[in-house]
Amino acid sequence: MNIKTLESIQDRILWLSIQLVNHANTVRKNRSDLKVGGHQTSSSSVITILTYLYFEYLEKYDYVSIKPHASPVFHAIQYLLGNLDKKYLTSLRELHGLQSYPSRTKDPDIVDFSGGSVGIGSIAPNFAAISHQYLKDHSLLNKDLNNARFISLLGDAELDEGTIWEAIADPTMEDISNVIWIVDLNRQSLDRIIPFIRVKTWRQMFEANGWNVIDAKYGKKLEDVFNLPNGELMKNAIDDMPNELYQRLLRKSEALREWLPKSVKDSLSMEKLISDFDEEQLYDIFSNLGGHDFYCLDKSFKQASKSKKPTVIFAYTLKGWNLPSVGDPQNHSVILNESQINELATNLNIDNDNIWSVTIPLEPGTYTYKFRNGFYDYWDGPGWEPDLPAECGFGAWNDRQFTFSNTDLVLGPYYFGSCELSEYNDILGDVNADGIINVIDIVMTVNLILSNDYDVAGDVNEDGQLNILDVVALVNIILSN
Repeated sequence: MNIKTLESIQDRILWLSIQLVNHANTVRKNRSDLKVGGHQTSSSSVITILTYLYFEYLEKYDYVSIKPHASPVFHAIQYLLGNLDKKYLTSLRELHGLQSYPSRTKDPDIVDFSGGSVGIGSIAPNFAAISHQYLKDHSLLNKDLNNARFISLLGDAELDEGTIWEAIADPTMEDISNVIWIVDLNRQSLDRIIPFIRVKTWRQMFEANGWNVIDAKYGKKLEDVFNLPNGELMKNAIDDMPNELYQRLLRKSEALREWLPKSVKDSLSMEKLISDFDEEQLYDIFSNLGGHDFYCLDKSFKQASKSKKPTVIFAYTLKGWNLPSVGDPQNHSVILNESQINELATNLNIDNDNIWSVTIPLEPGTYTYKFRNGFYDYWDGPGWEPDLPAECGFGAWNDRQFTFSNTDLVLGPYYFGSCELSEYNDILGDVNADGIINVIDIVMTVNLILSNDYDVAGDVNEDGQLNILDVVALVNIILSN
């Protein structure tokens, strides 16, 4: 696991998910003054979890249910993975566009479980796993699907739904070991902070029904402090602190140095413990919860993978993580304003002139990446291309390795079902792909612009969008022969 790479991907997913909602509400023309909506803060609380799942943990035949309010994060990930056309990024909550909540029937990307009804999408993986086990027991399952896992990411407020507890108490779940639930424990509902006692009760209810319970509560920075002399004071302070106070201190970081000593009996030792950290370091440590820490998540999911029972991971997170409204009990529907968007772009090192960029900066080195086998769809039955020869790659995904220094690298496509690297490249300006650039390409580019569509071949100036500048560039190419 390369944490620096995952952090780079995570930052880009955060940015894209924020922009999906921002564009729908402040950029796209709206015939009424009604707010389009979207959930930037609810999305931000699961950014790290979904980054870890899709770019480190998941295998080819795993199935995932996404919490409804994390729809923008899911679509941002699918865009980065090449499973969603760029033209849809500006269509969140628009007719025939990206849906408010993940939908198998209406979304253009592949959704495993629809999540529109709170508490229904969350439990669907359970019953899919039960069906999977039945087919496996009766030798009716494609062998490639034998090791499939069924994963559900749900918000903590969804645990108020009765369907949740009916599902976990189902006796047929006792021997189902390929189900993992991740509870996004940001401890906030629509407009309130969830009392501390609720978390303890939920854990007991899962355990009473035979589930394996894992807490992803502390990040690596917190654990390192716990291992210092008197480090247990920090752990005790966070464990005993009411959720309301913890959330308030997230918004009043300057008060941490005053309040932490008040949270323990040995205040002098706490003062000494935190004296070595400046204000920024102290806040980073205090807010370093497990649901935003790849080290903690990796440890938790590896533990879950070894379980012989269904598993629930309580991932402690922050609603509004890395956003100005973090910890605010009224932040559920808050949308960043223009200055906050610009500040976020600066913090994440984003080029504001190319907001939909998929380029991820990496440090020089050797990397392994999951090279997904090609997927053929519908004509003769959907499925994946057969495994490629060993010299192509390794692992269930036919993983590839690549090494680079300080030069940019573009990962090329491979021909379907073979090890041969495709020699096909888009010729900039050749929109109809006939090998020549002429007036037909100009006409097609204009049509794309008028229909608000995008084609990489028409993006002659490579700025990530189609407009009159590309038409002018096309004319100049033709005139210069």
